[in-house]
Amino acid sequence: MSKRFLAALLSAAALLSIALTLVGFAAGRTWPAELTTHFRVQYLGGQLVIGVALAALGYRRWLAALLPAALLNALLIGPYLLPQPQALGAAGSTLRLMTVNLAARNHTFDGLLNMVARENPDVILLLEYTPWAQVALAPLHATYRHSTESVQADPFGIALFSRKPLADLRTFALGETLAVDARFDGPGGPVRLLGVHLLPPTTAAWFHLRNAQLDQLAAMARGRQEPIVVLGDFNLSPYSPFFRGLLEAAHLEDTLAGRGLDFSWPSFFPPLGVPIDHCIVSPEFAVLARRRLENFGSDHLPLLIELSQD
Repeated sequence: MSKRFLAALLSAAALLSIALTLVGFAAGRTWPAELTTHFRVQYLGGQLVIGVALAALGYRRWLAALLPAALLNALLIGPYLLPQPQALGAAGSTLRLMTVNLAARNHTFDGLLNMVARENPDVILLLEYTPWAQVALAPLHATYRHSTESVQADPFGIALFSRKPLADLRTFALGETLAVDARFDGPGGPVRLLGVHLLPPTTAAWFHLRNAQLDQLAAMARGRQEPIVVLGDFNLSPYSPFFRGLLEAAHLEDTLAGRGLDFSWPSFFPPLGVPIDHCIVSPEFAVLARRRLENFGSDHLPLLIELSQD
């Protein structure tokens, strides 16, 4: 490959990365633009590599062109890199939550059962809960005696399993998909949990329906009477303005903030990984740990979150 041809390829890649970076700032208006916001980590990494490579080939002007775009991406990613104060929880005074998108086409669950036994969460949210998943995961009932299950053959079944007694438990329509609303006694008092699976904004119609779900969710969180946890697959990354808008409107905090550049999807291709599975909480909670767990056959990776409560 000649130097000129390589420089042409890198220049095209540089232009594409700059364009995608800028298009993301129109995310509030159109669904294709929002989809570009989710890969800001990849844009930043690519821009740094491409800029250095072009500079090494003698095309230093490209490095100057890429730096502003890289800075824009870095500013949006920055809050997830800045360290947060470390919270301490007394033994037995913590809340362990797990959220798992099972993948509707997945039929392998032994790895998940082993993971649950090892991690010992207090509450488990299961998404894309299908009839075959219900059969395979029936052993959970022996330990998690409090549950609700809405089984569907499509990707929008949902189930909640808990060691703790659940009060005011209901499954409700969050716009076009099902969600779970439950209350239980946490380590510092009552806790309300909302388990959600939002629509992926892959068409204009679903984009607007998803935004209506976010508005409904924010209104529910604002009207809370107790500390609240919102858990699940948001089909939305932290780099989208709609995610930031949800946190602001609902007065909630992202448990990922300050804990690095994690991802939960797609499990099968980490270089394009983005964090679309989330746990967001009211200020009464402190995050003790937040870990991405191993692949068990789904296209999503499970999350385990450990919280303490004021």
